[in-house]
Amino acid sequence: MNKAIKIVVFLGLILFIGINGYAAEVEVNSEISEICVYADSALINRVAHLELDKGTYTAIFSNIIPEVDENSLRVSAEGTAIIKLFGAQIKREYLEEVPSGRIKQLKEEIQKLEDEITRMQNLKAILTEKKKFLNSITLFSSEQIPQDLITRMPQISDLENILIFLDTELKDIYAQALDCELEIRDLKN
Repeated sequence: MNKAIKIVVFLGLILFIGINGYAAEVEVNSEISEICVYADSALINRVAHLELDKGTYTAIFSNIIPEVDENSLRVSAEGTAIIKLFGAQIKREYLEEVPSGRIKQLKEEIQKLEDEITRMQNLKAILTEKKKFLNSITLFSSEQIPQDLITRMPQISDLENILIFLDTELKDIYAQALDCELEIRDLKN
């Protein structure tokens, strides 16, 4: 009895594989009919209309985003004829060559944007180091000026020049840092 069940299951499997192995492939153009956006994902419903003769077919939906969760794939069929769906699966095919110049152009643009972001981040790092240097001058002068007062009185013009220098440089650093932040934000968007 157990052997008979194994033979029936085996024959059924061979028949199923045979039917799908000889199925005609049909390229399907589908359209997005509905999108529902969630916090961490999105549900995209696509619709395709096919008119097929009697037989077994494999419908191929190409040009669909590759980030599809296979566990969320659902297929249904409607129509006046009797329709039997054997299942749905995702088959990823990787391209060996870049299919068009447009993709190459987009990759180059992305690389340029990434390079510009890196340049802006490097400029921000330089500005941070300049700010540290100016802060060290401020710290040094806050310690040195009281000592100079003991030995000699610093010239008012020297103090004013230091203050003007620090004010100008710090304003410039903060303005450039803000410009860098805005540029990075624009580049990322």
